[in-house]
Amino acid sequence: MLPSKGKGLVLLRFCNDLLRRLSKTKHTVFCGRILLFLTAAYPLTERSGVNLRGDFNTDNTTVVVEGDDSAMDIDSKSAAASNYDSKFHKTFWSLQHYFSNPLLALGNPFEWKKMETAVEAVLRVFDAENDAESKKMGSGSTGDSARKRKLDSGSNSKKSTSLKTQDEYFFPKFLTSRNLFDLQLKDISFRRQIMVQMLIIFQFYIGLTKQALESTGAAGVKKSLHFLDSVKSGLSEENEAWVNQTRSRVVKILEQTSPHGRRFLTTLTTVITHEANWIKWKAESCPNFEKSLSEADKLEVRKRFLEHSQAIDKGFTGSDAMNILKMAETNPSIILQDPLRRAAVKPLEEFLEPLAEQLNEDGTVADGVEDEYLHSKDKTYNWRAYRTALLSHFHIFKEVDNIDTQKMVKKVKFSGTSSAPAAASAATPENK
Repeated sequence: MLPSKGKGLVLLRFCNDLLRRLSKTKHTVFCGRILLFLTAAYPLTERSGVNLRGDFNTDNTTVVVEGDDSAMDIDSKSAAASNYDSKFHKTFWSLQHYFSNPLLALGNPFEWKKMETAVEAVLRVFDAENDAESKKMGSGSTGDSARKRKLDSGSNSKKSTSLKTQDEYFFPKFLTSRNLFDLQLKDISFRRQIMVQMLIIFQFYIGLTKQALESTGAAGVKKSLHFLDSVKSGLSEENEAWVNQTRSRVVKILEQTSPHGRRFLTTLTTVITHEANWIKWKAESCPNFEKSLSEADKLEVRKRFLEHSQAIDKGFTGSDAMNILKMAETNPSIILQDPLRRAAVKPLEEFLEPLAEQLNEDGTVADGVEDEYLHSKDKTYNWRAYRTALLSHFHIFKEVDNIDTQKMVKKVKFSGTSSAPAAASAATPENK
């Protein structure tokens, strides 16, 4: 289905309009099903759902909320004993501006230096949090048992509520309140989210180095990515060295973050590697993944397909019986004139013999015969019996109401009724 014309274009517009009308928070599952349907309906290389220009979602802004003791119920002692000042709080959340729009730091040395300072400060804090947690884990068995009890209670509560919330998903913004900042930094999942964002941005910057631009072909890339005009020279060597060094540092901190730090890092590395291939494909104007077959390959595929098809057999007439008839003689009239090779209709007595073996003399079903194996249950058998009886035993239909094959067997086989009336009627002068 081609999305650029015909029914494909109508379907694509309809789905896009439907996605715009649905709520991203209340109808998340339905929106996901629509997107999955579009991926199944259109080819993998279809570019209508790809951000070819490389536009960033600059509307995704993070508003920093200063601390307000009246806003939430937090112990004043714990709030006063905060380990981080408001300056670091602002520095930490300022990184979200660069995460949502990495172009802010490109071509602007002041913004780049500001981003460097913020990243360095955040990584120092994350490293310190990891060291503090490792010391807690190794301080003694008491802390470990308490932690284990806490995790067990948390897992039980999650199990009790998983059935209620498994079908409802909500994607909130970051809570940037000053009062929650210490708790957020102690949260392992939160720290991992920030470091994953860093790795994504670093991968974007590494793709803008001189070597990367030359390998992908800058002339072809410029057709799709509009922001390359502002970074024609690429990332400077100094900034490239800092990105590679900081990236290695983030990887090391992620590996040291427990629990399962190495497993998390392996999964993340795999995802980022796949994302790099996706970025390269998009930068090259989305070439087709499917390799075009040569004429020889097309003939080979067609030949393998026809090997299992009867259409390639020129002697096949469409029916097994007609095919046998054609193979036997060139002239079908020769077969029709041969009485030994013609398919003669069996007499009614002989045709009803299999059913008579399953019945008693009174017409009831014999013991040990199941209904599913009874010939009278076969509609084809009954129809052929009626057609045979019309030729020689037509009088049975006049004598018995609601005739069926079991009554027919009782009348013909067990009562000794012959086909004399039918034969006599066939011999009258009117029928000669």
